[in-house]
Amino acid sequence: MRIMLCGGTPLISGASKNAQERPFQTLPFDRIFLSSCNIKNPHILIIPTAMEEIDCRDMCKNGIETHYSKWLQCSVKVLYLASHYDPKEATRMLLWADCIYITGGNPEFLLQVWKETGFGDLIMDCIHKGKPVMGISAGAMILFDKVFSEVAGQTELSSIGLGVIDGACFPHFNREKNKSLRDKCIASFNDTPLLALDDGVCVEFFDKQQNVYSLSGAYNAYRITNGKVDVLNKTVIS
Repeated sequence: MRIMLCGGTPLISGASKNAQERPFQTLPFDRIFLSSCNIKNPHILIIPTAMEEIDCRDMCKNGIETHYSKWLQCSVKVLYLASHYDPKEATRMLLWADCIYITGGNPEFLLQVWKETGFGDLIMDCIHKGKPVMGISAGAMILFDKVFSEVAGQTELSSIGLGVIDGACFPHFNREKNKSLRDKCIASFNDTPLLALDDGVCVEFFDKQQNVYSLSGAYNAYRITNGKVDVLNKTVIS
């Protein structure tokens, strides 16, 4: 298994979501992720289901597609599932891909679409066969046993994830708007271990190894169990 989980992109005033002029801040994470393919110019498949695929095609083209093709020299394809699902085409694209990138957005919408179409089973097959998968924000959340409910304001673990990793994931942990939710999670979810990720932090799972990478000494990953918060050892990269 080769999984990378990113908590999110650090919020910086004036930062652009257009990758034509400069790469995304997550570039150091992406380099580590792509190195796991062990080939030059890998094929990467972007899956933006969590973005609900509403007017997101231009955003993908000018954003994540350009980021990977222009700055990381990848061959890039995007698989849209919500508007039209063709299982044969989905299978062909997964076979074409050397690695898979699952975007952020609405995790419950993603899980609903993947369950209805059966696409989740195809992704699980790729993971079990060792194909590298990277998830950011919602794309990281759905890989766990349980997922916070967006409908309930992320206050309940009401959805069932893919179950690749035990527990649940809390991305964007360091954002100020999440303070009250942080406090509730630490106090309430005693039966479910949480992996909490600040923006600017990525956790890599490779077989039984776990590595934490951070864009700054101020960004961390945390393991929360029974009300106890442990800061995980990390490597700062740039």
